[in-house]
Amino acid sequence: MSSQSNLFYFNINNHDIEILISKIQSGNTDYTLDKMIDNGLFADRAQAVRERLISIDSEELKRKREEEERIIQEEKNVVRKQQIINFCNQIADNQKGLEEIKISILNGVVSLDEMAQNLSESRLSPEIFNKIGYYISGKKQVDFYLWKDLPPLLSDRTDIYFFGQPASGKSCILANMFSYIDKQGLIIENTHSLVGTQYKNTIQYEYDLGYLPERTAASSDGVNYITFELTDPVNQEHKHPLNFIEMSGELFDQASMGGVSDNNLNAKNYLNNKNRKLLFFVVDYDRHVQNTLNPDGNTPQGAKMLTILSLLDQFGTFKQTDGIYILVSKADLFPVGVDPVQYAGDFLNSNYMAFINNCKNIKQKYKSEFEIKAYPYSIGNLT
Repeated sequence: MSSQSNLFYFNINNHDIEILISKIQSGNTDYTLDKMIDNGLFADRAQAVRERLISIDSEELKRKREEEERIIQEEKNVVRKQQIINFCNQIADNQKGLEEIKISILNGVVSLDEMAQNLSESRLSPEIFNKIGYYISGKKQVDFYLWKDLPPLLSDRTDIYFFGQPASGKSCILANMFSYIDKQGLIIENTHSLVGTQYKNTIQYEYDLGYLPERTAASSDGVNYITFELTDPVNQEHKHPLNFIEMSGELFDQASMGGVSDNNLNAKNYLNNKNRKLLFFVVDYDRHVQNTLNPDGNTPQGAKMLTILSLLDQFGTFKQTDGIYILVSKADLFPVGVDPVQYAGDFLNSNYMAFINNCKNIKQKYKSEFEIKAYPYSIGNLT
């Protein structure tokens, strides 16, 4: 041993415990706990050194583990950050629809907070992100109402009816139309049916934001009645007073199975009145294709429409009808490259000829000049 270590051991029991620990930790082989004991370190001090060394080892192990965990977590954060950025970029590139985004958020795949934190490093604009946030957390549900909740139809107007099975796209079509006439400055508000006005405002507002409202299951067996005046775009002094009546798809189904009565379609004389009428039947193209590929056992759309047509005839509705229009909804799903008008006509002639011929028979029966026309309809891609 060196003279310095000899001096150290000569005074071994006078050194502070931390001094002994530092010597052992120095790595110098002249200083070990065993040598200290051999050179007269008291047993209680040796035990104190031993316990302190065990404590230090434990703390060091803990520190190393914490450092390893920190590094692993940082690596996970980097990976997670990139996942969120990729998710946002996929939205920006129109690779994810609103429902897919909603499901991902509700299932915890991503969160709005994570998206907000990484928004600036992605291609997703704040405007689109805010719309998504509104859709997930603030999106309104719109109701269909019971007949007793609605006022009687105003007279001396044109009644416009929309018929179609659930999820056929009636509300989409109306939202698109309300948005268009509002942007063109053609609408004059009439709050005779305030609940209908609120419904119109909601679906129009949310359509303008880039998506459509959901209605509650509890209010599915009802109707919405909207009334307003439409300014003639050619002669603005001329106004067209209109009543819009949208029957829920569930009510449409019920009437096709149970008939028309004062408890459903003809409540408050909504069908049996002296107003002139335009009737729109919405055919869900996507539903038709899906049922052709995978039949669900339910009554086809065409059969339901035939039943409703006959029931309306029984009520004398067609005595005041000026037009029957067939809208093929979700025309954006038509085969790529086809002429949508021609394809819609061919589609109806191939699958709904019975309904078309029944419309012609009704026209002949009443010797009416009313129109029978078909149109493809698509609102296009929403944000």
